[in-house]
Amino acid sequence: MRCRKGGLLVCLQLSVLFLPSICFLVLPCTMQDSSCSPKPRAEATRDNDFAKIIRGELRASVVFDSESFIVIKDRSPASKLHLQVIPKIPPVPRDVTSLTKEHSFMVESMHNVAVKQLKDHGYDIGESIIGFHIPPFISVPHLHMHVIAPSSSIVFWKRLKYLQGTCWFVDSKKLVESLRRGKSIGCV
Repeated sequence: MRCRKGGLLVCLQLSVLFLPSICFLVLPCTMQDSSCSPKPRAEATRDNDFAKIIRGELRASVVFDSESFIVIKDRSPASKLHLQVIPKIPPVPRDVTSLTKEHSFMVESMHNVAVKQLKDHGYDIGESIIGFHIPPFISVPHLHMHVIAPSSSIVFWKRLKYLQGTCWFVDSKKLVESLRRGKSIGCV
C-alpha cells in the first residue's frame, strides 16, 4: 500500500457573526503500511495532566477506576455525557501514532470499557462517538479515548472536533482493525 496525500479545502462563511470566511484543509485519515513512514513509538510524559490524575496529584471527576484504566468526565464536555478512558499501566503510549499491532488488545479493552460506561449511563452505542484524536490534534500527550453521547446533542463547533474519518479523529473500532492488520494511523 502506498502513502496517499490529498485533501479538501473547506470554507465556513460566518456572515451571521460578521466574521470573514474561515478556511481549513480537511485531510482524509488514511491507513498506511507501517513501513510507509516509520515512526518511533513515543511514550506519554510523566508530567502530563492524565498521569497526574492517575497518581492522585490532580483532581478529576472519576467515574470508573480499575487496575488498567481510569475513566473521568471531560472538563469541557461536548455533549450530555463526555468521558475520557485513560490507560494506566506503563509504558503508556503518547497517542495513536505511537501504537503498534501489540496495542490492539489494549485499545479494544478501552473500547469495551467505553461501551460499559455508555450502558451504565443509559446511552445507546449507536448514538455515541467513541474514538481518539490524531496528532497534532491532541491536547494531552497521553493516550486517551473520547466517549461522547448522545452524538446528536453535540454543538456544531464541537461536532467538527470529533468528526470521524477525518485527519484529526479516528473511531476506536477502525483503529483496532487497523492495528490488527499491522497498519499505523495518521495524517499523510
